[in-house]
Order: sequence, then structure tokens, then C-alpha cells
Amino acid sequence: MFFFPLFQRMVISLSSDKAVWNAVLNNEAVQELKESFNAVARLAELYYIGKWEQPGTSAASVFACSSF
Repeated sequence: MFFFPLFQRMVISLSSDKAVWNAVLNNEAVQELKESFNAVARLAELYYIGKWEQPGTSAASVFACSSF
């Protein structure tokens, strides 16, 4: 328990450091994850507005695909 305040202070410091956030947001893996979320969001939007253009393909099966 003695170290908890030290860790808490470190987390607060890192989470408010702009250089850390810039490094995280520019990280290649983070960029890929963001692109994946954006692709799923676009597919969901098409599905829910009724403009899903691939007959015979359910949105659920596409969302379950890990190749995004």
C-alpha cells in the first residue's frame, strides 16, 4: 500500500502528458485498431440505413471477421 500514491501520481502524470498521448495515437497498432473500428462503424451504418450491398452476407458475420 505504501507505493500506491507513487503509482497513482505516475499514472496521472503519464495520462496528462501530451507527448505520451501523441506517441500512443501515432502508434501503428493503435492506428490499425482505429481503422478497424471505423470500418465496422461504416458497415453498421450501411446495414442500419438499409444500404447493405452484399446479398447473402449478414452484418453479424462481417463484424465477427477479424480481418478488418
